[in-house]
Amino acid sequence: MRVATVASGQVNKRTSQPFGTELGVYQYDRSDEDVQSHVLTISHLPARRLRLEGGASYVSRDYQYTIDRGIATAAGLYQTESVQPWASAKWTTPNERTTFSAGLHGLWWLQHGFRAEPRFSVTQRFGSRHALSASWGLFSQTPSWWQGEVLLVAEHYGLRYTWQLSPTWTLRSELFSQYIDNAPVIPYQDAYISVLSESEAVIPNVFEVAQGSDGQNYGIELGAERLLMNGWFLLANATILKAQTALNGLDWEDSRWDIGRVVNLTLGREWQRMDGAPKAKFFGISGRAVWSGGFRAMPVDAVASADAATTVYSAANGFSIQQPDFFRLDLRVYWKRSLGDRRNSTFAMDFQNATMQKNTAYRYFDPFTKSAETKYQLGLIPNISWRLEF
Repeated sequence: MRVATVASGQVNKRTSQPFGTELGVYQYDRSDEDVQSHVLTISHLPARRLRLEGGASYVSRDYQYTIDRGIATAAGLYQTESVQPWASAKWTTPNERTTFSAGLHGLWWLQHGFRAEPRFSVTQRFGSRHALSASWGLFSQTPSWWQGEVLLVAEHYGLRYTWQLSPTWTLRSELFSQYIDNAPVIPYQDAYISVLSESEAVIPNVFEVAQGSDGQNYGIELGAERLLMNGWFLLANATILKAQTALNGLDWEDSRWDIGRVVNLTLGREWQRMDGAPKAKFFGISGRAVWSGGFRAMPVDAVASADAATTVYSAANGFSIQQPDFFRLDLRVYWKRSLGDRRNSTFAMDFQNATMQKNTAYRYFDPFTKSAETKYQLGLIPNISWRLEF
């Protein structure tokens, strides 16, 4: 039996102040989020080739927000609780070549009822190094406060091939497909936007389920992994994907997240010095590089923006503009000390976007220049942290 408890909190603020009141609208956003999560897991082996597992998790989320966009405002407190019970069984055939897994998960959103999520998978091994797995399942997700009060349910299909080159090296490839049914939409200008394409609140936050939207994501992922051995490790993967939405049963259109591709590479080196069992000291350095296509965006309507003195997007043609490619290199240096009895102390320095790449965040209307301008993401972000595990 395993029990875990996690608590977290964060505050985000954003302010936009024009040079003069005649040039634009003052804007202010603030959100305060507190999350508590508790997880219980129980496992049992009634037979040599049969494994049973079960458990439940409880999540409580408090979200307080204030949004002032000048021409429209919103404020409130969003509180939600959810319980997710689950049970699964895994059985392996006597020749240990085929494994069947079946599970039933549930999401009880305390304010809005219960939904069952069956999941199945089968794995066939070919020799000691090759395996082919097929999976199917339903996955539900509680929405953010600005996404309405409808559970987002995805039907997921996967076909994975695994090649164990050695005890430390593994190659993987996977075909995946995901379908989301009847997600809410948000009216914007003279069109609708699916919540599947929205990354933040739109004011007024009015949702229409009757004018629902569907979503589909599919693609292929290739990956290579080297476990930590002789002091170094590596993880690399590349994904080619397509992400689309369809409003009210109409044709499929590119969604905000239709970036086309994403490539990740993580490489690290670690040195160890023993101070007597079971205590040890570690020094490590690692880097993570990310390269992907840019997010899609709606074009800025310069005429409507000038009249409203704030940014207005043209939603008629959907997310028809793809922003420039995204690249980021993160570096990490850490010192870790084992304190014995499964206790560890880790001090780390992280340098996010170490190359200070100017990645595009979004396009907006600047009332001072009276044209659409580009807002860039932050440059180098240093971070110092200390973690104690016990």
